[in-house]
Amino acid sequence: MAEQVINQEALEGRRYKDRPDAWQTKVQEFLKLPFPLAWIFIAGLLFAVGLLFAVEFGAEQKAIWLLAIICALIAALANSVILFELLMDRIADAFPLLIKDSDINAKDWIRSWYQKIFWSPKNLLLGLFVGIIVTKTGSLERANLFTSHVGKIYSYVVTFIMAFLAGSCFWTVLNIALMFFSIGKAIEIRSSIFDSNTSLLRMASSVLWKVSLVMALVYLLGISTVFICNIGRDIYSIILIVFFGAFILAYFIIPQINIHNHLVKIKHSRLKDLVEQIDLSFDRVVHQPSPENISQLRDLFHLQNVVNGKKSWSFGYGELLALVGSILIPLAVFFINYYNVGG
Repeated sequence: MAEQVINQEALEGRRYKDRPDAWQTKVQEFLKLPFPLAWIFIAGLLFAVGLLFAVEFGAEQKAIWLLAIICALIAALANSVILFELLMDRIADAFPLLIKDSDINAKDWIRSWYQKIFWSPKNLLLGLFVGIIVTKTGSLERANLFTSHVGKIYSYVVTFIMAFLAGSCFWTVLNIALMFFSIGKAIEIRSSIFDSNTSLLRMASSVLWKVSLVMALVYLLGISTVFICNIGRDIYSIILIVFFGAFILAYFIIPQINIHNHLVKIKHSRLKDLVEQIDLSFDRVVHQPSPENISQLRDLFHLQNVVNGKKSWSFGYGELLALVGSILIPLAVFFINYYNVGG
């Protein structure tokens, strides 16, 4: 009966939210536009205002291209957080079914992480901090692309919005990784080396890969300014490009090590049980070599081979190559282009 209640709660969806969603999602709901149109509309509006300033007060052609990329980043960063929240919503209700602790403890664990990821004031504070730091560098104004005073003020505003969203997104993805890194440490889980679809560990791995891939795509959009607008060749920009590329790779790999360690423990536990059963079965065959006992021993050896063949990594080579390639290839192109131009 208790299991039926838990299953019913899981089917009803969003059982563990007693606060508003991420503020990016609330903006989307306020505009009453479906995902991802709301933030595309906001970014388009910002670009239209900037284009008006460029036409009215004068700006270089590459300023318009850079403005378009920054506005595209605004839409991409905000929609990324909304997408991450949707991913978390889809798996949050399944977590209690895969956690050994009581349903109440599972709910508390999920609520606490929603608080840290989406509702914490530190999310906004980090956004403000990144916004101020990046705006101080004046990405548009520093490149002297807007010649008018009004255009320069606008460049600071749009840069701050982009950087503020980047800081908020960074907080979100970092705490998603910390949540999955705590699985098996802060809370006890149900998992099996034979479970390839519904395991909490494999679900976490799948979400991490999707988050990492979205971050890689946003990263590609960001460094496209180097090639399209021919800016960002100073040492400050190079450090940022390398840092964020390395961060995305580490973001995916480090939590995967925790998941790998749990899968290895599960695998070793199953193999230990099988070895004990094989020893007992072998003794029976020695003392009574009947066809039934011999068949049972063969079945145990076959099962041992099956367990040995189970992966202890929760992702495939294709997923890893796709992520690594999306980071390293543009980095290689960037440095080749940088040194060919002469630094």
